Amino acid sequence: MHKFRVGADRPSMDPMERRRQRSVIKRKAINFTKIVSLVGIRHATDSKNSVVRRVVWILWLMFGTGFALHQIIERLQEYNAYILRTDLQFITDQDQLQFPQVTLCNDNPVPKVSKTVDDVLTKIDENYKSMKDSEKKEPRSRKEHEDKLKAHLQDLRYLTSQWEEQSKNFSMSAQDAFVEAMFDHKAVEAHEVMTDLGYCYAFSTNEKPYLSSKGGASNGLYFVLRLGHTKFDKYPGYKMLIHDPHVEPRFKGSTAVIDLKFQTLTRVAISYEHILYRGLPYYDCNDTDEYYRTSNCLAACDEEVNKFKCNCSDVYMKDDSRYPVCSYGELLSCTQYFPPDVVNSPKLEGCKCDRECNTSTYKTSATQTPSLVLAKEVLSGYVFYPSITYTKAENVPAYLFLDLLGDIGGALSLLLGATILTVYEVCEFIVLVVKDYVLFQCLK
Repeated sequence: MHKFRVGADRPSMDPMERRRQRSVIKRKAINFTKIVSLVGIRHATDSKNSVVRRVVWILWLMFGTGFALHQIIERLQEYNAYILRTDLQFITDQDQLQFPQVTLCNDNPVPKVSKTVDDVLTKIDENYKSMKDSEKKEPRSRKEHEDKLKAHLQDLRYLTSQWEEQSKNFSMSAQDAFVEAMFDHKAVEAHEVMTDLGYCYAFSTNEKPYLSSKGGASNGLYFVLRLGHTKFDKYPGYKMLIHDPHVEPRFKGSTAVIDLKFQTLTRVAISYEHILYRGLPYYDCNDTDEYYRTSNCLAACDEEVNKFKCNCSDVYMKDDSRYPVCSYGELLSCTQYFPPDVVNSPKLEGCKCDRECNTSTYKTSATQTPSLVLAKEVLSGYVFYPSITYTKAENVPAYLFLDLLGDIGGALSLLLGATILTVYEVCEFIVLVVKDYVLFQCLK
């Protein structure tokens, strides 16, 4: 049996064969320049032309090739930047428009439970103010005021241990709170919802949305509210929040809250704007769920922070078997007077909120006028669309793939008289030459 070593015993290629191979490749290249759809290349390679003419054509081809490559690279960079432009549309041909959720909350989430609770709340406020004042004037006395504040808060925890039941029992029901509520000339009922201000009332919720078919104050939501201030210590009033029905109502920290006062008629005109963002690779947002809202995710994270700090959950938070319901005293002690500082807790590492791709925003314009017709314990309001129109803002790609092909073809045809098919011709020729060369080497 004979053994062969690859490469080591292969005889060197005969010089005549090398010259023949080069001659074949050269002849194919010359023939290719005569048939390729590239203006000027046959003049640069034609041996019958003078040297000066061939040099001029070569210089033109070098300039055209270089400038075309520069243009193509710029266009590719622009395409890979995934630039967006905003396409604004003013929609006026709608027969109906979904009404936003209107949530109304009493200005006084703490009912007048007893004289003892009122006294403790007064002492808490006094000690808290003294503690803050001592930070600037007498830092040493801060600890004393802080200890007193914690002691009063501890007393309040026991006095309001049944805070969830008290909130339900002392808050007025929707039937008692509303003298009248109408939408589009039809009587409607408010739904009781739990928010960060306690038990509130909502219209046009996600479960039961309202649809507006006409614009104007008389075709929107009209309500008359009882204040019921005899159950509360502070000045009577309500807070109103107009928001996307898919967003959980959060009053604290919101800049869209409208204050409603007694013996006042409030008119609120709303305008709707629908914003659509493109998902990846154009914009990093959650496009898997049409009703995903970033604010809901952030609210859930905030709830986790407060639960971890307080070791209990507020009554408006989602049911969690890990934590009992907080008393009012616990809420004050761990959120208002001693805010949580556990953002970097290991339990919250997985709390990451994506941006939403689908956003609905409601802008409001409110006017308030005193009304002597209304009783002292009553306020009223209108919420309406001035017209059944809305603005749609959609982010669309500013540079499409067809635009890229058009620019590449324009650069090639203007500077070289070529097309994208010419590029394929050149690539095909190179592949065939390399293939012939490799086969020749293998046969040898």
